[in-house]
Amino acid sequence: MHLSSLRRLLASGAVTTVLAATLAVEAPSAQPASGRAAAQGYKAPRTAHGRPDLQGVWTNATITPLERPAEYGDRLVLRPEEAAKLEQANAAASAEGAKPTAPGTRTEDLPRECGRGFVGTNCGYNSFWVDPGTQVISING
Repeated sequence: MHLSSLRRLLASGAVTTVLAATLAVEAPSAQPASGRAAAQGYKAPRTAHGRPDLQGVWTNATITPLERPAEYGDRLVLRPEEAAKLEQANAAASAEGAKPTAPGTRTEDLPRECGRGFVGTNCGYNSFWVDPGTQVISING
């Protein structure tokens, strides 16, 4: 693998996704008690070398945060209304970021914080380049 390919892979967040998937495949004891019985008969696909087979198309385009916000406690699943609220807030933020800037706007008039780590003059411009996705992660429905 070329160094530039490795840099792109690291920048895309795919390494985080693969690491999380590997941990999920290799750590079945982390499953909740209710899911353990259903998962006992499951055999994860493996490569010829016996490692988890993670081939496929992976993306980091999701609005599901890597760390669980404290407001959800230790629940493993969002309620449908909570997921809908997050998705609606994301859609509103994307629509706001896509609005054109008025011609007479000065740099000082731009929003200081606009989400996703962007501030000031970078708000609208970088919204174009970032694909955070539009939905929370859904596993088995």
